[in-house]
Order: sequence, then structure tokens, then C-alpha cells
Amino acid sequence: MRSARGFSLVELMIAIVLGLLVTDAMVAMFVSVRSAARTTEGVAGLSDSGRYALDSIEQIVRGAGNLACNSTAPVSAAGVSLVRLENVLNTVGSPLLYNYDQPLSGYEAMGSAPGDTITVSATAGGAADWASTTALGGGLDATLVTPPIPAGQNTPTGTPIVGSDILVVHETLSASVPAYTTQDATGAAQFTISSGTTFAGSGQIAAISNCAQAQLFEVGGFASGTATVSVAGAPAPGNRLGSLDPNGGIFPIGSQIDPVDVIVFYVGIGADGDGALFRYDGNGGVLGGTYATNEELVPDVENMQILYGVETPFSAATQTAAQYVTADEVADSFTTTKDFNGVISVRIALLVASPPGAAPKGAGVIASPPTLLGTNWTLAAPDNRMRKVYEQTMYLRNMSP
Repeated sequence: MRSARGFSLVELMIAIVLGLLVTDAMVAMFVSVRSAARTTEGVAGLSDSGRYALDSIEQIVRGAGNLACNSTAPVSAAGVSLVRLENVLNTVGSPLLYNYDQPLSGYEAMGSAPGDTITVSATAGGAADWASTTALGGGLDATLVTPPIPAGQNTPTGTPIVGSDILVVHETLSASVPAYTTQDATGAAQFTISSGTTFAGSGQIAAISNCAQAQLFEVGGFASGTATVSVAGAPAPGNRLGSLDPNGGIFPIGSQIDPVDVIVFYVGIGADGDGALFRYDGNGGVLGGTYATNEELVPDVENMQILYGVETPFSAATQTAAQYVTADEVADSFTTTKDFNGVISVRIALLVASPPGAAPKGAGVIASPPTLLGTNWTLAAPDNRMRKVYEQTMYLRNMSP
């Protein structure tokens, strides 16, 4: 009878080594597949985020300056500039509450002009981190100003971060249904319109227009049952008159009236503590008012740089070209004051990051990263995120020649 025989030590060692080799190969394959999946997911996330962010901004920018059936774009006859818009709103507090005579405006992040270098980080900014040029009563306020910090937000969520520009747009409230006056509203303290659902109530900002002239005022009251709009009794900022200005235009039966809006796009600190693209919207009211909302649109947007295309003549003919400048360099080409009515297009660049872990450690630092419209950028520290710069030129339909 043959005796039982087991494995020798050498055979066991060979088997263990072969098993380890197979296990190592399987682990390597798993890590490789997982890494490829994360990279693919990161690339897809970058593409989706960048495209959606720019599309969201462009949808608003294209309508900038549209107020009822009128526009903020100045016109001239016989060499004389004609006033198309009169503002009945009180000019108190932040210009963002009443400055609807411009299609848009902006806050330029200090030290972020083309040629400058910024360090990307989710650090909240202060009053001295942005500059703005805003026409006030025909003059120029070029002082450093505090950007529109969203009201009612839990810090740090929503707080604008340093080194990133801020865009402000004024236009007719998106998706609003136009209404028309059913009685002469010239100089009226109250008047009726064709719809009982146009306004939600007091505190909304309205534009009434005969399509050649327009007036801006804050609704003091709205009776949906009778579709009656009141001018008097408006909350802050309120109106400087208790009625429409009788010297500011004739608004017969059939004049169009719409709620108008102010929207602010900025990069702030998101819910996850990183940069994100936000939309701060008055929703037909004033920023910080009853109707205002602050929405995180796209996470992991780390920086936004903006240049404004100002119409400038380039030949003796009537043809014009666009010169792109920062917000604090915008000069109106129609008047001697500085405002944004000469802007016909906007260029926006976004720096978008992937979710963490989409790239090997340190891959987030690029040796020669693409600039943000000429602005150089660097990271405070290496990380494991992918990054890409997305750029787009957006044209203002109501301001282009």
C-alpha cells in the first residue's frame, strides 16, 4: 500500500507566489479600471458643468437691457441723444436696487485683469476686493464698492470669493407674460391692466412702455381681482413720486407693462465648501427683498473672468468694432458719462474643476495652464482634481447695432 504524500515546501512557496502574482494582477486591473472610470466621470462632469454654466449665463445676458417693449440702448436724432427710459425709483442705497437704466454692470476683481496672476481658492472677499464703475445721476462712481452679498444666507454659503468677477444683468423678468394698460396711465397714481396675474404684489419693479419711451417704478400695490396697479405706497427703495411722472412720457391705452428683474452671477462658496457658480435673483423685486432667491447653479466652478465688448469706431464709415475691456474700464460710446449702454457683447471664462479623486495627486497643477481671458492662475496647493477653462462670447440682442 502506497503511503500518502503531501506538497513539499518548495511547491507551497511556488503556489503562494503564483497566487500573489494573480492577485496583484487583479488588483492592478481593478485599480486601473477604477482610475479610468473616475477620469471618464471627471471629464464628463467638467464638460457638463462648463456647458451648463455658460448656457445659464448666456440665456440671461442675451436679454439684457430689454424692458417691456423698450430698450435701455440710447438713440439719437439730429445729433441729439434721446432719453428712452426714466427712472421713478428712489436713488438710495445700493445702485443695484434702482439702476435699471443700464442693461448690465459688473464688479472687477482687484488684481485679476489680463496679464495679472490670481491664486484660486475658496476664500470669502471683502469690500476692497472688487471695483465697479456705475453711472449715478449722470456721473461716475469709481470707488471700491461692496459686491451684492446675498441677504438671508448662512455664512459662508453664497459668499463671493476673491479673484473672481461679478456680473449684474437688468432685463424683463424671464417667462413673464406681457400685460397692457386698459386705461390711459400717463402721470397716473393707479391704473388697470389686462391681466390679474402679471404681478405678485407690492415691492416688484415694473416697466411701462409705449415702445419709444419707458418708465421704471416700484409697485405699491396690485389688486388681482380688478388688475389694478398702484404706484404709491411702495416699500424700499420706493418711488420719488406717488405716481408716474407726467413729464416722462405718454402711456395711452395699450401701453405694455412687465415686471423687470436684476440677476447677479458670481462665484461663491458652495454648500461643500468649494467654489460654485451662483445666481442671485430679485425675481421681479429687489435684491434682498421678499421675492429674491440665491441659488447654487453649478458646483466646482472656481473662478469667473469677464470682459465687456464696447462698441468703438474703426474706420471713417459707420462700421464699428468691439474692444474688450474689464468692468472698471467700460466707457459709453454714445455719451460723455461712463456706463454700460455701450456694451454690445460679453466674454466670459470659467475655471471648472472635477470632483475630488478624478486625477492622480498633484495633477491639478498644470505647468502652463490656459489663461482666463488673459488672466493667469495658479493653485494654492496641489490636489487630485482635473481642471478646464471654458470660454464663450455672448451678444446682447437689444444693444447690438
